[in-house]
Amino acid sequence: MDVIGKLAQRGVAFSDTIRLFGLRDAVRAHAGNFRGKRPGATPRIGHMTPKGLAHPVHYRMGSSDWPVLQKIFAADDYAIPSPEHDRAVDAAYTAMLARGVRPVIIDCGANIGLASVWFANRYPEALIYAIEPQAENFALLRRNCAGYDRIVPLQCAISDREANVTLVNPSGEPWAWETVEATDGGIPTTTIAHLLARQEGCAPLTVKIDIEGFEVELFRSNTDWVRDTPVIVFESHDSMFPWRGTAHAMLSVLVREPREYLQRGENVFSIDRRVHSPRP
Repeated sequence: MDVIGKLAQRGVAFSDTIRLFGLRDAVRAHAGNFRGKRPGATPRIGHMTPKGLAHPVHYRMGSSDWPVLQKIFAADDYAIPSPEHDRAVDAAYTAMLARGVRPVIIDCGANIGLASVWFANRYPEALIYAIEPQAENFALLRRNCAGYDRIVPLQCAISDREANVTLVNPSGEPWAWETVEATDGGIPTTTIAHLLARQEGCAPLTVKIDIEGFEVELFRSNTDWVRDTPVIVFESHDSMFPWRGTAHAMLSVLVREPREYLQRGENVFSIDRRVHSPRP
């Protein structure tokens, strides 16, 4: 990208930040992120309150936390991009509550909890499991989710079976932790089926998946939950992990049932077509 293109991109990002936080906080945030990117800079925790939220969100200045925050709260990356599909999912959510069923949202790869916070504000009666295995990310996740009693933070990894894993991070960025199966790994895994069975009277509404290539393991078996989940949001990660087949692993399971596919930014929304009519 040329210099003019980069300047234009930064101008749009700054404009989005002003819209989300106001001018004073936007200037403070960009200054803090600039200082945080300097070589040898000591990591600092910033906090801001996006418009519409009752509680502030905390992030590491100058790290990948900032673009994640912008994508989720400024670009609305987890908002269903089609109004008609969004209304249908809202109707399914409302129908669950009317039947006395609590909708469940599972945030796989919750990072510092920003998507969980977004979902908690979008679907305030839903029970949300925020799954994050990495210790520093999880500490910020707990801090960000502390004001939401319907978010349940769990420090573990998600898989198709209960096992142990370890974590690696070649890039060093907080959003890039990868999960690797290891018999001597110190991090336990849980399954989506186990989470859905933790409380009675619950049913899945959304499963969000951003687990840096571990989608292959999640979708290799025990995928009955897919049929019962109205919305599954994922990133393919094929460009990050060439020839691993992350998108194929997911799509080969998803296409077994009629579903609609929408895209917003890097996120693909797979929506059960039965939300358009009563679910059996």
